Parts: sequence; C-alpha cells; structure tokens
Amino acid sequence: MLMSPALPPSGMGYRLREQTFHAVHLGAASAEQRRIAQMRAEAALQSTKVKSRVQQQKVRYVAVPVKRTTAQASRGGTAVMKVNASTGVPTGDVYEAKDEGNAKDGDTIRLGGDPTLYFATTGDKL
Repeated sequence: MLMSPALPPSGMGYRLREQTFHAVHLGAASAEQRRIAQMRAEAALQSTKVKSRVQQQKVRYVAVPVKRTTAQASRGGTAVMKVNASTGVPTGDVYEAKDEGNAKDGDTIRLGGDPTLYFATTGDKL
C-alpha cells in the first residue's frame, strides 16, 4: 500500500494490483441506504462465482453502491457501503469510491482499512 501525497488527508489511497483507489468516508448510513446495501449484497452473494471469490480472497466484506443522502456531498465518486459477506449485515458506514485505475467488479480494495470485494460498478444490474 502506498499513500499518494496528491490525495486529501480525509481519504485513504491504496495501490492494489497496479490500481490507485481512493475512498473518502462520508459518514453514517441512513436506514434506506442500509436496506439497499443489504439487498444488493444479497443479490451479489447469491452467485457461486462471487462466493468463491470471497473465499479465495479471504475478505469479510463486499462494497455495493448506494444512493447518497442530501448530507453526503458528492466529490465525483460512487457512494458505496461495506456489507459483511458472511452475515449480509451492512457496516453502517458510507464511503465515496473514486476509482482512478479501472477497478472492476470483483477486485479487492480497502475500505476503512478492511479488504473488500468491489461491486460498485454493478449498480442496478444486480
């Protein structure tokens, strides 16, 4: 992991598999965001391919997109939530994911310091 000096101190920058990924903590999730995150994570985790990937990568969380609240100002990234892959329970934190290196669904990123499978580009396709 390399911290990029070009990134603001409020976020965390990581280089994973030659990808730069920047995440900013936006705050606590609303009840609606938790419901949507849980629903999208359940849909993603029904796939045997995704379950296999979670086990292979030894991650505890998946990141799924959620709609922002009015208090969560956009800085140009996708609002995502971490959801526990084994229980399906959202963590309650919303992050803004700024992909600067073509992160794709199924890539491992870090949100809040935890390895997380990224499914933020899936959106409503789930």
